[in-house]
Amino acid sequence: MEIVEEFGMNVFRRIKMLSFPKYSEERIDELSIKDLEAANIPEGSQEICRNWLLKISSIRELIPRTIIETTLLRLYFVVDNGVKAKKVLYRLSRTNRCFG
Repeated sequence: MEIVEEFGMNVFRRIKMLSFPKYSEERIDELSIKDLEAANIPEGSQEICRNWLLKISSIRELIPRTIIETTLLRLYFVVDNGVKAKKVLYRLSRTNRCFG
């Protein structure tokens, strides 16, 4: 799980670096989700986020898809300010009922 979480943090950090290329590494690390509104993010970075989310949805196995989607849930805030994140969280909570 630590490796998957590190993967999610690296993807999110890369999106922040692509969105704010002039910022220093320290300043990028200080950015929170609230600072990443869709209006502040370039279209190229949003497209990368959409590509990641589409790649996740193509995973057929339930448990790996759920784990990776949970790890990359922050990307929904970059794409549409978290509007879709509520729906995804609801779907993930219903999917967790299937684990047995």
